Amino acid sequence: MYTKYTRDSGCFLRLFLQLVVVLFIGGVTVNAHAIVVIGFGDSITYGTGSYTGGYETKLEPLLTSKCGPSVVLNYGSKGEPTGVGSGRIDSPLADQPNADFILIMEGTNDLFTGMSLGATQYHLEVMIEKSRNAGVTPILATLSPDTRPGSEHKDIYGTYNPMIQSIGANMGVAVVDMWAAVAPNWGGWSGDGIHPNDGGYNVMAMAWDGSITCSGAGGGSSAAGGGGGGGGCFIATAAFGSELEPHVYLLKQFRDQILLPKQWGKQFVSLYYKYSPPVADMIAQYEILKGVVRGMLYPLLFLSYMLLKATILQQLSFVVSCMVVGGVAILFIRNHKVTSVKMC
Repeated sequence: MYTKYTRDSGCFLRLFLQLVVVLFIGGVTVNAHAIVVIGFGDSITYGTGSYTGGYETKLEPLLTSKCGPSVVLNYGSKGEPTGVGSGRIDSPLADQPNADFILIMEGTNDLFTGMSLGATQYHLEVMIEKSRNAGVTPILATLSPDTRPGSEHKDIYGTYNPMIQSIGANMGVAVVDMWAAVAPNWGGWSGDGIHPNDGGYNVMAMAWDGSITCSGAGGGSSAAGGGGGGGGCFIATAAFGSELEPHVYLLKQFRDQILLPKQWGKQFVSLYYKYSPPVADMIAQYEILKGVVRGMLYPLLFLSYMLLKATILQQLSFVVSCMVVGGVAILFIRNHKVTSVKMC
């Protein structure tokens, strides 16, 4: 029994040391090239109307299943017209220098701001040029319907979508016909007439997925071109066994909503994409490491829940509890010091 315990402990110690070496030195070859996709657009890209994060959270597992480890980042902005988007696109392109694709779906808000069709076309073309100059492959999408009362003047199908298709043809950019994908059942796939519900976002994810073709065993991919690499929640996925596991999804929300909006968070995520795939590769091979990593992730999961899901009352209760525990700890330390002095 003692011999078995010693042997198991030695095995675990070696695995732990290997994990540390890989994490800080990067000494294991990455088997699969990761794909990074940027979702860029307005409130539809943002995921308004969804309870599970828009099309990005549905597209990510589809690409991972097809192309290998992938991440789809949400850079949607509510209410944005293309005139603003053509300037804002610089930010995600700078944040994600190793991105492979940027999925551009924008223009429906231009019809409310009085922007001309020609101006919308110009700004979409600027987005394409900026993406290509950054080494990222752009993919366009036609606009989805707007069936809200008062939106009858928005000639999306007859005017705007043909313009988007012409941009694709003239500039050699792949265009996903999102209108054709969702219009047949828009009443069932939209809750408010303009934003998809979770069913609609699932359809959108499948439409985007069809525009990206993996280019062989290396894990890369192509549409009208191809690009670099990056990663997703590799370690959490390896520890919990699936990208669809609720804990993994919560950590992805923490990444998108807490880390990426901050400069230090972007830097951390970039480093994580660089070094985490080989670590995850090792974790996935050993059940004992999966258990250890799950235990290490639970504090972060708790923090993610408190920041993203907890009610104000729950958050206040947590803060008060921390203050009480901290106060008790301080009193205990002080009393311990006083007792020690008296004994001396």
